[in-house]
Amino acid sequence: WHLVNYSPAGMEFARRGAVLGETFAAQVLMFPIPSTNDSNDFLSFIKSGFKQNSNSTRYEEIESNIKLSEGRGYTCVSVKFTTKDQNAQTSPTRRESLLLQAESLYCVHPVEQETGFSIMYSHRGKSLYPNLSVEAQAFISGVQVPEID
Repeated sequence: WHLVNYSPAGMEFARRGAVLGETFAAQVLMFPIPSTNDSNDFLSFIKSGFKQNSNSTRYEEIESNIKLSEGRGYTCVSVKFTTKDQNAQTSPTRRESLLLQAESLYCVHPVEQETGFSIMYSHRGKSLYPNLSVEAQAFISGVQVPEID
């Protein structure tokens, strides 16, 4: 894994896969969120952001699943999707059509209620990566945000 980007907002890592043009990415990012009254408000906020950030001219949605996630003790939303990236840059001079799979967890920070964070693991390649879900869940569960008193 190589550190691709870091800032006060988070960190992003990437690595090449076994097949030419195949890449993996893992990131943890923080972002401001509006005050929410309950978990359904946060779910609506994430769904809205997902829809607004989807570039339909570049990405063709194959499937997506956005739902509330239990288990962390604070509000989280699970996002899983597969799209066809119709303009993926695979070298400085080449672009191809590749599949992009991602699994993410978006949460309201357990202490800073106007801060959200996301944990994402993704794969981009010519074919689907069958082990994505196992690797994504291992990465996502490994990122913990402590509740500081």
